[in-house]
Amino acid sequence: MFLSPLQHWVGEYRRKQCARTISPTIALIVDKAHLAGWSREEVLIAIADAADHQLADITGTSIAKVIDNVNPPAGSPEGPVQNHLSVQRNGTILIR
Repeated sequence: MFLSPLQHWVGEYRRKQCARTISPTIALIVDKAHLAGWSREEVLIAIADAADHQLADITGTSIAKVIDNVNPPAGSPEGPVQNHLSVQRNGTILIR
């Protein structure tokens, strides 16, 4: 269902490649939930909340601590997740 990442690509391009890979599935989820009666905004917020919770589960900490922490988690293969995140003024979390 999903394309595998190209192993030699890293950083911004890899993140964009992942986003392009999952975007059609997210759009399908949004459409199906919208047809069931949820607003598209509600569905996208719920997806973002679920992603935040899963990220917190993976890192073993809250999303706020992940963003603010500058020390990599022990055993982190690619460095800390927080080095790949930034928060805009409106609270949107971006992956670098």
